[in-house]
Amino acid sequence: MAVGCYPNGCCQGCCAGLLVFVSLVFGLIATFSCHIIEVDLGNDEGAVDSFGYGLFGREEIASNSNAFECTRYSDTVKDELFDSSWKAAQAMGLLMVIFTICLAVMMLVIICCGISKCFAIILGVVSLLTSVMAVLMLLLFNSDFCDLNNCSIGVSGVLAVCASITLLLATMPLCCFRDAGCCSRIKQKHTDDKDEEKQSHDKKEEDEIKDEEEKPVTEEKKEDFRDESPEIELSEA
Repeated sequence: MAVGCYPNGCCQGCCAGLLVFVSLVFGLIATFSCHIIEVDLGNDEGAVDSFGYGLFGREEIASNSNAFECTRYSDTVKDELFDSSWKAAQAMGLLMVIFTICLAVMMLVIICCGISKCFAIILGVVSLLTSVMAVLMLLLFNSDFCDLNNCSIGVSGVLAVCASITLLLATMPLCCFRDAGCCSRIKQKHTDDKDEEKQSHDKKEEDEIKDEEEKPVTEEKKEDFRDESPEIELSEA
């Protein structure tokens, strides 16, 4: 039995792979950028400026220009910002990226290698849990920092929600994979071998019967046929 691409199903594999890779891009941007939340902070002149804050960095005005740049949190800022909610959001972001990378690797593996139905369902459950991790990055809104400041969702926060949705959608095609594990392939190969053997045997018998029918009748066989024919006695009327 020849095994081509996507032995678990081409449509399911393509859909799941596309959704997982899109969610990986969204998750990486959301986790390591500085725009999960936007905070309005008043400056000395009383104007209101919006600064972006992320899990591991925030926006600051560059010293050599008026442009914003994303910088890592200093130790002093970490002590001020990192409460239990912030640390939980960081953990969810990192776990989301790790699990999504694992799912992306599996999406590459299943292009040529089939997996069992049970393992496909496990991948679906992992995708579902990872989607929950993605949206839990918004735990930043539950931090003490956002309790004291006017926080709004930023671009990366929207991407975190999008990553959660795409991972949730990827769960459905993953759970719809058909069984293509090793046991299934061995069983199918055994069945195919038996079918081929039966077809070969039937064809051989047909050929023997056909050869026997097409074989010319010799004189000896004609004499044998006459000898074996029953004699019919005609009674006198």
